[in-house]
Amino acid sequence: MPTQILSTENHAYRFLIPISMLFIITLIASALAIHRTIQIGSFIEPGGILIYPLTYFFSDIIAENYGYKISHQILFYGLIFQFIFSIIMNLLLYIPATPSWHDQTAFEIVFKPLLLYSTMTSFGTLIGGHINIAAISRWKKLVQGRYFWIRSLTSSCIGEAVFTIIALPAIFIGTHNLHETMKIVWDAYLFKLVYGVVAIIPSTILVSIIKKIEGCDFYDHSIQYNPFK
Repeated sequence: MPTQILSTENHAYRFLIPISMLFIITLIASALAIHRTIQIGSFIEPGGILIYPLTYFFSDIIAENYGYKISHQILFYGLIFQFIFSIIMNLLLYIPATPSWHDQTAFEIVFKPLLLYSTMTSFGTLIGGHINIAAISRWKKLVQGRYFWIRSLTSSCIGEAVFTIIALPAIFIGTHNLHETMKIVWDAYLFKLVYGVVAIIPSTILVSIIKKIEGCDFYDHSIQYNPFK
């Protein structure tokens, strides 16, 4: 996989790195929070529900402005960095602490499951994220760059559905019964749909601003939409 993602056709982009870093931060943060369930009204949600949909928010902006290839690279490397972070935090658990440290139990509760959850969610994130950015790219060519808000909302709904079906049952079935697990999965997806509708307004505005400032409106021609390349 190519490592140069900072420019396209010899044009440097000022917003690509900050948006990419935000994508990676939200990916890691959602993995840290996912196992703590929260209640919003009558809905039971994974803790990462407030963070994870932002990965689609940033992916859509990157794919629309900088193209599928760059967006896919950032998704791929984001998963690798998430694994690296998980491994580092798990290694720290086994390094002896000083006598003044009294919070080892709390530290283990937060970080010990991280490697397992990163593993369980990685396939769902890769497939769901790939479907999302590939759809943004394909449909952009079909409609000649118009209707970003429809393309983004539809592709995110499909990608989020794939992730939710693949990842969430695997995470919660070990700690919740089947009925509770299915409720968490269903509630999470409904919340993501509402989240996506709200987020489409700022994402559309940001896409337009970035296109004007960066002077970029990338179309993916002769691209292979393969999630493993």
